[in-house]
Amino acid sequence: MSGGPDPGAMLGAMCCVFLFAIPIGLAVGAVILRSACHMVGVRVPDFLKAMGIVLLTGIANAVASFGITFVVFMALGVSLEAAGGVSGSMRNTSPKDGETLAQLVANFVSLPVGMLIGCSC
Repeated sequence: MSGGPDPGAMLGAMCCVFLFAIPIGLAVGAVILRSACHMVGVRVPDFLKAMGIVLLTGIANAVASFGITFVVFMALGVSLEAAGGVSGSMRNTSPKDGETLAQLVANFVSLPVGMLIGCSC
């Protein structure tokens, strides 16, 4: 036995996330979006349209965050393996100082960009 996570258990967890967690998260986001639209007095989108807006905003945030992380890691000379998001506990080593700095810089740059993306949708 390799000591790693069970592939069957990981597949089951991914199925649960895709079948339950993502739709529930989209529904909660749609309710919040519709409530916010109602509070500020703009046209309230239909529920499915609101879910689509939340989904597209999330995808745009993920793409922007990945791009920013990639650029920051390349600029600071950190390996691409570290940019893949493998935490220290999964690879049985602690992150190096350069990786920690790159993650912090990428997070601080991604936060305002994510807010701007959310405001633009």
